Amino acid sequence: LVRNGMAVEPLRFARWMRKVASAKVEDKGNLYRSKGVFAVEGSAQRLVFHAVSDVMEKELVGPWPENAVRGCKIVFIGKKLNRQWLEEGFDACLRPIRPPPRTGGAKTPFNSLIENAPDAFYEILSRLVSKDVAMLASTCVAIHDAVYSEATGDAMTSRSSADDIPKFTAFHPKDDEKLSRLHLHTLVPMRAVQTYASEFLKAKIEVLTYPGLRFSSAAEVEAAGVTTLELNDISDASCTNFICEFTWRPETISQFFEAGPEASTNSALRKIECYNAEEEEWDSMSFRLCLWPPEREAADDAAADASAAPESQPAAGAGLTQHRLCIQQIGGKAVSQVYMLSFHTINPSYQVHVAVPDVRIPLFESKELFHKWHPLMVGLRRNPAIRMLIRAKPDGSGPLGDMCGCC
Repeated sequence: LVRNGMAVEPLRFARWMRKVASAKVEDKGNLYRSKGVFAVEGSAQRLVFHAVSDVMEKELVGPWPENAVRGCKIVFIGKKLNRQWLEEGFDACLRPIRPPPRTGGAKTPFNSLIENAPDAFYEILSRLVSKDVAMLASTCVAIHDAVYSEATGDAMTSRSSADDIPKFTAFHPKDDEKLSRLHLHTLVPMRAVQTYASEFLKAKIEVLTYPGLRFSSAAEVEAAGVTTLELNDISDASCTNFICEFTWRPETISQFFEAGPEASTNSALRKIECYNAEEEEWDSMSFRLCLWPPEREAADDAAADASAAPESQPAAGAGLTQHRLCIQQIGGKAVSQVYMLSFHTINPSYQVHVAVPDVRIPLFESKELFHKWHPLMVGLRRNPAIRMLIRAKPDGSGPLGDMCGCC
């Protein structure tokens, strides 16, 4: 598929990538491999993409060569591929490449600022919240072109990673219903910020983390944006949605990793509240994440397999410390109605989805085991927190739909 003059919108393209990876064979066909080169909306950088089966990678590789025809090109390799399904999904991610800023016209102090001191202009933008940047862009054509230009988008994101420039943390505040204090444009282009904001408002998610969600990279913003897009795809009005972070004290996590295979650890408690309109009362439920060793029988079986294996071929996983992620629920038996729950991690490096069929189950175990090199465990060493979307749905209101096909 070739689309000259078009660019991918970063959040929608990332959502589509995940959708292709998890789609069923009857939807997409037997897709073995895909690769592509794309223009990115709000950036002069080239994005390269490669996927084998459901393992996907993408990377910005620098600006386009001079006089190159910019656009998007992707190749799918497989058998009995559903061209219409792939083409429609791909085209939904594309936007026309914006022309370069217009030149000429009256010389204003603002024009002189952009031409002679662009770093000062970028500094001004970085100190504004994203809503005020959008309002500033609406004041005149010159400012609009400058704010939404590829040069500004790339300059803002490169400044966010520079060591010698003060940082203005990308931030999504708690209790900001209209997102009037959202600050994301230092990590992603303004068009991506607009997608993030519109989809988040549509999804009706309550942020529980105080004082809000902090982002340290564009990938983290993208992970949160893709989650809201997935949530809007299923569009379940009977669900109540929350984003929270399950946290540990740094010394607690350090002791956990140093203690050995029998160690366990529990996060701090997090509470959600759902309103029961029929009973006219609020239901409160509290949860914590637990990392516990696997069941003793599983450990015994693994030891037996290891002893039975030839010396030259140790059993798979032998010697790797593993822990199971469990969800402990407190207060579930006191609610006015039964809820189904779903927990989804929001992280660019891994996805863990846990569906709990009944909130009254005091301890629910995930099916996966995590060894110390798993991205979840590596991430806990760097930052002792796991960001999650929690969905609560009253029992009897229909199934709790999967947000992606991998669940």
